[in-house]
Amino acid sequence: MKLHFQINSSTGCLSFIRGVFFASGLSRAAARSCAYAMVEAVNNAIFHAHKCIEDKIIDIRIFVGEKRVTMEVGDSGDGFDLDAVKKPSIDQIAGRGIFIIRSLVERVEYKDNILRMIYER
Repeated sequence: MKLHFQINSSTGCLSFIRGVFFASGLSRAAARSCAYAMVEAVNNAIFHAHKCIEDKIIDIRIFVGEKRVTMEVGDSGDGFDLDAVKKPSIDQIAGRGIFIIRSLVERVEYKDNILRMIYER
């Protein structure tokens, strides 16, 4: 399965994104991990890259293959250094998104304003 779609920078689409994974034929555990990782990535684009400006576009790609799921979230923000993102402290309220994503998927990459997450089945 391959999907490519664009959304406005709004949290209104998050339940749709979750539904895509649960309808994709993945196991419940895989669908849950992929859905949570993608929701965190889209939230990061909305709140950090686009500063909640709803007319900004987020580009989403999902590829479900036999052995892996590749998910991409593209935004038009300033970008960031993925390697500089540290593990959050226990009492930290914000800044947990990348940490959560890393705990759900096998590989996380960031290049040219595209966050790529790879889940191995």
